[in-house]
Amino acid sequence: MDAECSAAVQHAATLLEDLGHDVEEARPEFDWKLLIDAQMNVLMSGLGPMVATMERLNGKPVTESDLEPLTFAIVARARQESLERYLDSLMRMQLEVRRMAAFFETFDILVTPTMTAPPPQLGCLPTDGRDVDGFLARLFDLAPFAAPFNASGQPAISLPLHWSAGGLPVGVQFAGRYGEDATLLQLAAQIEEAQPWASRRPKLA
Repeated sequence: MDAECSAAVQHAATLLEDLGHDVEEARPEFDWKLLIDAQMNVLMSGLGPMVATMERLNGKPVTESDLEPLTFAIVARARQESLERYLDSLMRMQLEVRRMAAFFETFDILVTPTMTAPPPQLGCLPTDGRDVDGFLARLFDLAPFAAPFNASGQPAISLPLHWSAGGLPVGVQFAGRYGEDATLLQLAAQIEEAQPWASRRPKLA
């Protein structure tokens, strides 16, 4: 974890306390790797039927020239997946999501960094290769915090509450209970009123 991202979360915690919120250090109890592995298998497996539908509607097979190399590699993998493995991944994902949701029976909001480092340069996640596992490893090394909420469907928002020494915004993620989007948006509005960011711009090289 980059020090800038840790500082961003600490700043957010202090700001929340200043606004009258109770802040406590805690974390959800779930298996992150199991959840993400299952989630990725479910998502990637879904690309196979999607491409099959495209082929049926267009009346011709999808070829490498129709997709980015990485997407084509994912589709090829998806077509090798079994229904049994897909359903097993779906079940595992749902179990871990329920474990994570238990955290929100006690806490209204979870605050995390948005990423593990300040904003990277363009092209840090190239999609012109076929190494699916390598791509996912780089992706989740940089941004491991949002994916669990993509799996659970819970509302989450990233706010630019800290600025790096290089003048770039460093995000802080706020995640809420399932279906309580309004609570999260109300909190975000309160935070923006206390610390506006709309007029801040990074310096362009």
